[in-house]
Amino acid sequence: MMENNLVAQIFHPAMGTVMPHNAFGLYAEASLDAVCSEVARIEERLSRFLPGSDVARVNGAAGIKSERLSLETYTVLSKAVEFSRLCPGCFDVTIAPLVALWQRARESLTQPDASSIQQVLPL
Repeated sequence: MMENNLVAQIFHPAMGTVMPHNAFGLYAEASLDAVCSEVARIEERLSRFLPGSDVARVNGAAGIKSERLSLETYTVLSKAVEFSRLCPGCFDVTIAPLVALWQRARESLTQPDASSIQQVLPL
């Protein structure tokens, strides 16, 4: 049976949500520290909410110019595109411009017009 001091749990905000982490054993606290550091490192590259991240830069440059990415980000985005193609209508990694259009419309209590939708679809 494990002693209580060998169990650790944290909840921390990251990637637009709250992440719960549990660790057990002699190195539980150190493991959670490592998890939090790794999540922060990944978020710095992949978050759409952090302006300097690779993903935020790609989203900001959509339809305007290309962006240089880390190999890690390129690999993740390539897999996301692959999953989008494998799951049409269920998952689309390129949906951010359309979501932003609908968010703006919701704020004004209107629906986006067809021409606005057509304008963002290529992005």
